[in-house]
Amino acid sequence: MSNKDITKLKHTLFMCNGSCCNKAGAEEMILELRKEIRACGCFEEIHTVRTKCMGRCDDAAVIFVQPECVWYKCVNKEDVKSIVHDYLINNKIVETKFLYKHGESFINSDAIPNAT
Repeated sequence: MSNKDITKLKHTLFMCNGSCCNKAGAEEMILELRKEIRACGCFEEIHTVRTKCMGRCDDAAVIFVQPECVWYKCVNKEDVKSIVHDYLINNKIVETKFLYKHGESFINSDAIPNAT
């Protein structure tokens, strides 16, 4: 087992792998995302974490990016390159997949957030 030097991290991606996201292709997307991160030479700067349900099932499959607190929705393996290159490398929001950013009052979703 290896240890990643977390002092070099620029982003941590939490990728939902719950049942709804898996039905929407999350597993394939996660594998493709990790492959693209390695291919572009960003492995030391981007850490990925597979999670259970993140509570946005109607927006499956979702990715939550830290430290920016940016959420992406309906991500599939075809969207991976734009998220890696446009957002993670060039810091440009991928508008077609954008769900939410911390501090904003609007969630870009047709789904009503679950009441608690």
